[in-house]
Amino acid sequence: NGTDGGYVTFETNENDQITELRVANLLDFTQATKCWRWNLGGLAYLEREDPSDEWAVTVAATMDGGFLADFITTGTLSAQNDKYTLDMATGRVVMKNALLSDMIGDLELSGGNLHLVNATSGGPGIFATKKNSQNYACWGSVNSSARNAGGQYLEVPTYDIIVAGDNASDVRLKKDIDDIDAEFAKSLILGIDPVKFRFKKGTDELQFGVIAQDVKDVEEEYAIGENRLCYEREDGFLAVDYKQLIAPIIKVIQEQEKE
Repeated sequence: NGTDGGYVTFETNENDQITELRVANLLDFTQATKCWRWNLGGLAYLEREDPSDEWAVTVAATMDGGFLADFITTGTLSAQNDKYTLDMATGRVVMKNALLSDMIGDLELSGGNLHLVNATSGGPGIFATKKNSQNYACWGSVNSSARNAGGQYLEVPTYDIIVAGDNASDVRLKKDIDDIDAEFAKSLILGIDPVKFRFKKGTDELQFGVIAQDVKDVEEEYAIGENRLCYEREDGFLAVDYKQLIAPIIKVIQEQEKE
């Protein structure tokens, strides 16, 4: 009989060898509704409303390193490779070379900023890869909303988020490299009207950019390829891959300097 009313019993096999230690709220284990069970597989706490119900595990530590609990009271949790640390007292989370994959929903900060540090050239930032391989990047601190390199607000509701510094552009990663035709670049850029606007929802700040439907028309006119400059997001709205416009803009400027 334990000091808090618990009863210690043993489970034995056919050879009367002890295989499990049990601490329950009743001596008759078949009528118990609360118990601890400890065997070679691990340690677990179980409860049930009625003796006729199935046991429900609420806390468990298994021999293979698994841990189950509704809540954990602790100081600091650290991975063995020192790449992930969670300080329960301060709420500080440190992830080194971290990857948040297949994240569906919102990543929300309640006060404060998201600081990305020690990134590669270009400064710290978020690199978002959409499922159809459309890539976006934004640099600097990220508050309630993020912006890409073109100054447009970046929404990443169902993307894979990777902490990164810049977009890979090494020549060793590329093939079929060729110059951009000057007339093509000029026609492409002049076919897109730059505008200023405000979003209907979210920030009311003045924005500069382009209209996705206009870009889509140009994309189709010059047979650039579906979803290269403009694509449909999972929420049905169109988005523009601004970085694809950088190289044609550079070409147009270079040609103007020659004149």
